Amino acid sequence: MRCQAHPHHFATLRGAFYYDGTLRAAIRAFKYGSQRALANEFAEAMRPLKGALVPPGGEIRLVAVPLHPERERTRGYNQAYLLAEALAAVWELPLLPREALWRTRHTPAQVGQNYAARQANVEQAFAASHAAVTGYDILVIDDVCTTGATIDACADALLSAGARSVSGATLARAV
Repeated sequence: MRCQAHPHHFATLRGAFYYDGTLRAAIRAFKYGSQRALANEFAEAMRPLKGALVPPGGEIRLVAVPLHPERERTRGYNQAYLLAEALAAVWELPLLPREALWRTRHTPAQVGQNYAARQANVEQAFAASHAAVTGYDILVIDDVCTTGATIDACADALLSAGARSVSGATLARAV
């Protein structure tokens, strides 16, 4: 129902697993506990998702959901970028440079917000480089999807910059 009332900018969005149990704890360690090496294990676990998202012979490019520079400095890294980097190697697909998609403003964390608040929080919070994305099918990579608001906002920016289509892939999705 929600998708009919608010159509998304992305074509498809797939999560490899549900965000619960042991995986939830591992993602939290990856995201907040500096367990950066988990990116490679997560990418291997996501290997089968490629068939559902990447058509043979497509011009697919991967891009990570960017963190605001202030948040990335505080955390020390962008977990979505580490995951995208590892996926690019596992799936043998090109990863766009960090400058292809960026945050235009600092946004509060999405954790604990409802659907409407998440959507408003990230609306027009991203911009993309015309030179980097024009004419390509883009696959946005993130660690967790709860409502799809962040990937949708990224898709809006990417399509506005000339991407042919945008889909999303996450390690986990909300139950």
